[in-house]
Amino acid sequence: MMSAPTSSVSLYPPEGFGAPKNRRGHASGINVGLPEGTVVFSADNHISLAADIFYERFPDDLKDKAPRI
Repeated sequence: MMSAPTSSVSLYPPEGFGAPKNRRGHASGINVGLPEGTVVFSADNHISLAADIFYERFPDDLKDKAPRI
């Protein structure tokens, strides 16, 4: 028979998780900016989606339940 853990140690800091509040850059005096004209976009997002991306690929018997954009 296993007993329940009795430790009162907290697994999470009381202030929560997040970026450190006391960060400072270390590249002072160096130009670390992006070149003029650089376009930045999120690689996690899709640049474009066809309006029928889900619907057209759903099985025929489930098309009425397919998400629509």
